[in-house]
Amino acid sequence: MAKINRQPKAINLSSLGNINTEINTGYILNNITDETTTIEETKNNEIIDNNIQNVELQTDNISNVIINKIKNLGINMKSENIKLEISDKKGDCLRLIQNIDNSYVDFKVQQEGILTIKPTNKTILIHSNNKIDTAIPLTLLNHPNITSENNLGVGLNFDIKNNINTIKTFGSISILGNNVTNNKETSKLNIDLINNGKINNNTLTLTSDGVLSIKRLVESSDIRIKENIKLTNIKESYNKIMKIKVKDYNYISDKKKKIYSGVIAQELKDIIPNAVDIESNNIYDDFHTVSTKEILYHIIAAIQYIELNKD
Repeated sequence: MAKINRQPKAINLSSLGNINTEINTGYILNNITDETTTIEETKNNEIIDNNIQNVELQTDNISNVIINKIKNLGINMKSENIKLEISDKKGDCLRLIQNIDNSYVDFKVQQEGILTIKPTNKTILIHSNNKIDTAIPLTLLNHPNITSENNLGVGLNFDIKNNINTIKTFGSISILGNNVTNNKETSKLNIDLINNGKINNNTLTLTSDGVLSIKRLVESSDIRIKENIKLTNIKESYNKIMKIKVKDYNYISDKKKKIYSGVIAQELKDIIPNAVDIESNNIYDDFHTVSTKEILYHIIAAIQYIELNKD
């Protein structure tokens, strides 16, 4: 039975447009060297797929573009199991171009593995489809809000299409820098929500010194979510309130050293334990916080006790 030699051949596309199939640069089918293959084992003298290891595009004997045996595509491929890999020392890996107006989006990977998406118009839209027409598309908008050198901002807009197919911003979250001077930067967090068709600016604002501004604060108090309900012992509430020591102080991190009046959480814990929560944060494993609502209701009960025990 006759044997056939299945040596690989390369196709070189030269700058002159000539095609040369004898040199090992250009398009290559690697490792097709099974000399034991018989004519009967081939179909119409075709190359057997299982013997193809890589399809490569080479320049100066360096593989630039590779389609490997498991059908993965790589540009300067390093990880053969990745479906699509683009490798570059500078991290400038991919550009997508809209050929109508030549706008583009660049994808860049920094050494730390951080992905940077840089579009021409500095806006990134992320769309998701929903079967309900009045709820599409949901869009997350990353927008630099630049109004002056000392008021830089970045945030997310949440856009939804209404019942007449008009896309409106239903809410946004943004960070505004009040000072961009080195080591003096301050910022605030804004949350804006739509109300009666218009955005209600500064629905919630949180400043860098911890001041939270909202129009109204409510808490869950429905009787249907409560049990073991009974009247508070107003005398005990009075005694607790009388034990609380109000202190004047400033916060260590406050450079202005503004004086506040309030309680010390560790002291309050011994008087009204339910008014103090203890959790870990970035600095302390047992950081103490105070729930003022617990104090407020004991104050109400204490006032009632005083009124009932007047001379």
